[in-house]
Amino acid sequence: MIDEGIFDGDIVVIRKQEVAENGQTVVAVIDDNEATLKKTISREWKV
Repeated sequence: MIDEGIFDGDIVVIRKQEVAENGQTVVAVIDDNEATLKKTISREWKV
């Protein structure tokens, strides 16, 4: 997320929503106990 100006150790404020638009930064939760920030990129056949 360095390209987005978000660096290791930074604090981010998030808002829960059901749908993410193409290009938005989202929090991806893994196994209900880890989270990571990712940028959504939609393609014709997959996201």
